[in-house]
Amino acid sequence: MAESNAWQLYVAVYFMQRVMGWDDWLMIFSLALYTMFTSFVLTGLHYGTGRHEVDLEESDYLWAIRYWYFGEWTYVLTMTLIKTAISLFYLRIMITPWHRLAVKIIMWIVILFGFAYFWCVVIQCWPIPFIWDRYATTLVRSTGRCLPRGIVLGGTYLHSIISAGSDWTLALMPIIMLWNLQMPTGIRYLVGGIVACGAIASTATIIRIPTVSSILVTEDFLFKSTPLAVWSTVEPGISIFAASLATLRPLLRRIFPNHFKNAAVPSLPSL
Repeated sequence: MAESNAWQLYVAVYFMQRVMGWDDWLMIFSLALYTMFTSFVLTGLHYGTGRHEVDLEESDYLWAIRYWYFGEWTYVLTMTLIKTAISLFYLRIMITPWHRLAVKIIMWIVILFGFAYFWCVVIQCWPIPFIWDRYATTLVRSTGRCLPRGIVLGGTYLHSIISAGSDWTLALMPIIMLWNLQMPTGIRYLVGGIVACGAIASTATIIRIPTVSSILVTEDFLFKSTPLAVWSTVEPGISIFAASLATLRPLLRRIFPNHFKNAAVPSLPSL
């Protein structure tokens, strides 16, 4: 993912010769957040994520829960910013009114619900340390209160459904935009690659939905929530990669001029 964003920045500066827009900066910020997210995941693995509770020291178990929580809210924020960046990219190149309206509606749904759910995750328990302290059995345990389980689970399912719907819509948008245009071979392959990667990311979102119920598990949580953690890592990574593919047309046109010349498609600025 870092390499794809590096090429994105290179193309924007040296080939497109334009000022980077909000979509570019949001995608780069999304990569930074995704890097933070994966660092939380890897640190959680070090302390015990994916292992049975009986195989861990209680202190390690509580540290793993901490990093699971940190990864939870960074995932939500990362996915919200990725979809916002993709939507802004489409709005920069779209000219058909109903295309623009559809993308604006999707973008604002993603933004409003994404940030609402983000705060729900951040303050799901108060004080915040109670999120992991409630699992303590022998160590000193703090007191606190948490949101009802039904609210947390319902919000998570709703977020997953909205995420899956917006993923598929944004993934298929290149086909809708370019359906009636004559495209050279290179452009067809590029669009096909974007749609394929977008479809994979969207499928990961759907596969993730049945694993959501594991967030309410109290016994052996780190082991039983492993599938949710895996698919939560796959989805944003593929989304960033797919979104960055659209920026490579000027670079590919220089490398393979015979496959990208006379392209009767709108200019595709970087994300």
